[in-house]
Amino acid sequence: MSLGFFIIKDLNENYEVIRDSTGVGYIVASALFGVTFFLTGCFVLFRAFSKKGDGNP
Repeated sequence: MSLGFFIIKDLNENYEVIRDSTGVGYIVASALFGVTFFLTGCFVLFRAFSKKGDGNP
C-alpha cells in the first residue's frame, strides 16, 4: 500500500520533469502500477482483518 502511495506521490510531484524526459505513456503506466499496488495493499489488509466466522484464524 505504501509503495503505491509513494509512486503516485512521486509522479505528482515530478510530473513535468517525467513528462518531458519519458513522455505521458510512462506516467500513465506508472500511475496504473501505483494504483494497482495501493488497491492490492487495501485488499490484503481487508482480508487480514476480516472475520469469516468459521473458527479458523
